[in-house]
Amino acid sequence: MVRRLPVVQESTSEDAVAAARPRWLWTALTAVVALLLFLPLAALATPLGVRIATHLVGVSPPDVTDVADGTSTLASRDAALLAVAVAVPPLVAFAGACLGAGAIVGRFGGRSGAREASLAAAVAAATLASFSFFARGAGSITVSLGAFVALLVAGPPSAAFGALWAQKKRPAASLR
Repeated sequence: MVRRLPVVQESTSEDAVAAARPRWLWTALTAVVALLLFLPLAALATPLGVRIATHLVGVSPPDVTDVADGTSTLASRDAALLAVAVAVPPLVAFAGACLGAGAIVGRFGGRSGAREASLAAAVAAATLASFSFFARGAGSITVSLGAFVALLVAGPPSAAFGALWAQKKRPAASLR
């Protein structure tokens, strides 16, 4: 006689539990994930930006910090090119982090989707801009606002795209 073990079936699947979570929770989780993904990417992108900038303008890395401090003797065109070259790689890193975070909410977020992912990217952008404000002092309000606008241009569209792309990868049962 063959003995069979009973199969224990769960009454709720993991997708049902995820769908039961409120949307604001997915927004908060996605913002945290975007920030956590951005940290290592920024650690790689920032030196890359400095290297690209020094190659484009033909200055040494200490001159890059002089431009950031406002004590540089570079021409305004070169200083602007240097600032853009230093800023673009971290912006691309932030867009990539938001894309990944948006994909997570799109795939596992239940009823949450592109709207929550975009809002989470905006929260992450505001968090990063506030860090730059408090790190440099109240005199850098224009730098912090500029960083916030640049992060808003890069982050929320990337997060929405990631969420929309990942929603197509969901199993049919979790789309309810």
